Amino acid sequence: MDIVCGFGYLPSTNEYKVVRIYYCSNEESFVGRVQVYTLGSCTGWRDKGEITYSLICYRPCPAVLANGALHWLDDEGKIVAFDLADEEFLLLPSPPCFLLHNEDDYPFQLQVLGGQLCVVHCKNKVSVDVWSLKKKKKKEKNGNYNIKGQKEYQFWSWINEFDIDSDLGARYPMPFSLTKHGEVLFYSHATLSRYDLKTATSKKLVDIKKYLPACFSFQAIPHSNSFVSLKALGEEDTKIIKSAS
Repeated sequence: MDIVCGFGYLPSTNEYKVVRIYYCSNEESFVGRVQVYTLGSCTGWRDKGEITYSLICYRPCPAVLANGALHWLDDEGKIVAFDLADEEFLLLPSPPCFLLHNEDDYPFQLQVLGGQLCVVHCKNKVSVDVWSLKKKKKKEKNGNYNIKGQKEYQFWSWINEFDIDSDLGARYPMPFSLTKHGEVLFYSHATLSRYDLKTATSKKLVDIKKYLPACFSFQAIPHSNSFVSLKALGEEDTKIIKSAS
């Protein structure tokens, strides 16, 4: 059995939800069973039916939370979203870069940069371009611009935000965060670096191999200071694990 999971926060209801999708390995069809768990609800796992998209990829990536939904790339390169409010699946429009890749490779990854859902396209071993999903403005009869609801993705469009051509020779640079000065933090295998969009230059920040020689590669995740007590949310079966120090 293969399991795909996602965790997200819904500000409109102040709820934290866990989504899990499991696929039976002995079945030929890629049909997954969907379950949702709301922290503190005391209702346990709720069945939400089936999903016909296969989210089991040869390079699995965690679900990406943006715009009140969890997002995955399926094995055919489609962007699948699970709306945490309606608890339904949506298929997002594809960015133009999806039409440029070879079907034999898988050069895309979802990220959140600057609060926007982004697609990182690895054009080759040392360069990537980044596309972000942004809302369109629709002019009403009174002359005012109105932005439609979050889940009406026909009013959204993909914008090519920036390109990275690493001068460090970093292989497959993967952006994961933006600094307050507009620089891009990216990692490549066991190296963490910074890219200046204005000067198009890179600076190596940390070489993980100095601290973990056996580390072949790693994934960088931006830290958000958002500690939440499970007991405060209403979870009864919780344990506090003390540190070993």
